[in-house]
Amino acid sequence: MQAALDGRDALVVMPTGSGKSLCYQLPALGALRLTIVVSPLLALMRDQVEALRALGRDDVAALSSDTPADEVERVLDALRGEGGSLLAAAPTVRLLYVAPERFANARFAEAVTEAAVDLLVVDEAHCLSEWGHDFRPDYGRLAQVRERIRPRAVMALTATATRATSADIVRRLGLADPVEVHTGFDRPNLAFDAIEAAGKARRLQLLERGLADPAARPAIVYVRTRKDCEMVAEVLVAAGLPAAAYHAGLDRTERQARQDAFMVSPERVMVATTAFGMGVDKADIRSVWHWGLPQSLEAYSQESGRAGRDGAPARCVLLHSPGDRGVLGALIRRASFGADEVNRVLGALAQVAEPGTGAFAANPAELARIADAGEEDVRAWLASAEAVGAAELEPGSSQIWRGRVRLRRLGADRAEEVRLRARRIDGGRWDRLDAAQAYAAGADCRRLALLRYFGDPQDPVADGRCCDVCDPIAVPAETAATRARTRKGRAVEIPDDAPVALVERLKAWRSETAKAQGVPAYVVAKDATLHAIAATRPTGPDALGALPGVGPAFLERHAAAVLAIVGAWADDPLAA
Repeated sequence: MQAALDGRDALVVMPTGSGKSLCYQLPALGALRLTIVVSPLLALMRDQVEALRALGRDDVAALSSDTPADEVERVLDALRGEGGSLLAAAPTVRLLYVAPERFANARFAEAVTEAAVDLLVVDEAHCLSEWGHDFRPDYGRLAQVRERIRPRAVMALTATATRATSADIVRRLGLADPVEVHTGFDRPNLAFDAIEAAGKARRLQLLERGLADPAARPAIVYVRTRKDCEMVAEVLVAAGLPAAAYHAGLDRTERQARQDAFMVSPERVMVATTAFGMGVDKADIRSVWHWGLPQSLEAYSQESGRAGRDGAPARCVLLHSPGDRGVLGALIRRASFGADEVNRVLGALAQVAEPGTGAFAANPAELARIADAGEEDVRAWLASAEAVGAAELEPGSSQIWRGRVRLRRLGADRAEEVRLRARRIDGGRWDRLDAAQAYAAGADCRRLALLRYFGDPQDPVADGRCCDVCDPIAVPAETAATRARTRKGRAVEIPDDAPVALVERLKAWRSETAKAQGVPAYVVAKDATLHAIAATRPTGPDALGALPGVGPAFLERHAAAVLAIVGAWADDPLAA
């Protein structure tokens, strides 16, 4: 806070729920003239503005894609000053929250540039860094925003930055001799458990049993896919728990209604994809569950940090299996790219750019169609093109990407630069996945592992239970009914006898597949899964998907091969 008052840059690394927002709110509303907070979290903007207005502060506002036009005009008028002059006396807005894309609006950019910003706050600053777990190209352009509006000081805040990420944030924002505040990552009131649970049936059993205790609610269950989100919520509701699904596939009104219901309930369970909870100010969450290994410990720390923000005891449970690495590794490989992909996006930009100037204004969906790729892929390729000087985007471009394309195709030097950059990014992703897997499978204190990962040298201190390693608790035994349970909660009868010849054929296929993918055999399928397949001999994807250890990723990759093996055995069980 003193750095903000003194006009000095600052980097603030504090755990979730420790009061980071006060670092800028108090100076902004106490002594500073105008503070702008850049955040990707619409829920945070709304919650903080509503909370401050409830305290009688009418000089606080937020601008996002949801802001009505009349409110946008009111804020712009306030930035210009009540008399309409850009350089009028103190504006009637002193603390303004904006999404990064707002800087692409010419009228807003003009008003802010002339409004004498005292403090520019970059929240979730790890989004700036390619070393971070949640790099966002739009955030990477905030250095240009800083140059344009020239605030007296910049404050970057994050809850999940390693030392390398912190250094990258300082470099990318151009922080000058910043005051650095690292308060430590320990949350003494949280207990951390990592439980190996192969197959959806086992995970559902543990979830139901754990959440049946009212002391474990309110709760958040984080899942990777919309399909799992709906399935888990449906099973929990069938078990009598007050659960709801939350994901991007729901329309905005329904998402908001479910979030509002969760915020006021003392016992609800929100089953959500990982975007939920960021910036949501609900202090009494008693447990956070992860349905599978996270992609990084940064992501896990941020998401599990939603628990226990009121200081009361809370629990963070990671349900994982060895097969999770194969699923996440496939996502990393799928996101990997090189010079060829960057050339594709440059070619697409050239098609929509003005001849001669190279200026473009492209709808992301249209650009993705021309490049024959997904929007997220195109966004990543475009960030690489910009990093090597082949294209330039205006800060904050989101719904319409505006900028200038400088090259239609990479030369040899830039192509090599792209390859090196992509290799560095991929390497960082694999390193973070390795760290997450080591945490889940480790035999050392979970709390200590998290602290050391983030470079915190302090000894772990727990108010109550520490973790499953230091303070083990009983885990419900897996029953035959649980092992046979389908994603709908019904039982599939699995005979005890499996044809040995068919099991051996399936194991041979597994070995070949694992060798081709460069992964251990258990990542492809565990022995129990192969025995279940051989015992039940499924004839289609639905029957195969009902077996323990068989999830959407397995079906997508291996259903055709496995069903062919089973079918061939059924036709000729004596064949070698």
